[in-house]
Amino acid sequence: MCWALTVQTLCRFTRCLHGALLTALLVVYLLRAAGAFFGSAACRARYCAPALSRGWRRNESLTPCAGFLSPASRGALLTALLVVYLLLAVGAGFGSVWLWGMIQRSYDGWTGVAWRCAAYFPGITLAAMSGLNVLLVHTGSSGAIPLGAFFSLIALWFLISIPLCFSGAPIPLDASLLQ
Repeated sequence: MCWALTVQTLCRFTRCLHGALLTALLVVYLLRAAGAFFGSAACRARYCAPALSRGWRRNESLTPCAGFLSPASRGALLTALLVVYLLLAVGAGFGSVWLWGMIQRSYDGWTGVAWRCAAYFPGITLAAMSGLNVLLVHTGSSGAIPLGAFFSLIALWFLISIPLCFSGAPIPLDASLLQ
């Protein structure tokens, strides 16, 4: 029973890290949208003039950092979020095996931990998405995910996310356990 709770804790921890970074990307995107709004001359004169008189400069804000997430390029935010989520699989594999080693005082069974980390959350999410998509297709809704996009999500999971998780998992095996 304790072993199952440990794996659940590892998966929750790594996926919370994913969620926090995706939230940070969303905040940067919203800051960029706000910067575009305040960038027009009328808005600058009305809202930014008091701030500029206090010595604040617009180029010191965080909005120029997110120039690639322009609202004009449709789908850029979703693409950026998907890429960051997939790349964080390396950190998820590393973090779960490292934490497993610290709790168990041994890295025995690290492949099972890496597999659970790579499969539990995305697998449950994909199963729920599949069930909801079947219901949407059955009712004839236009909101259903197209078959090509659905299989591309499955391919991203199996061909990128799982191997990246397994590539990050052996990294802590070389380090000695903390005493």
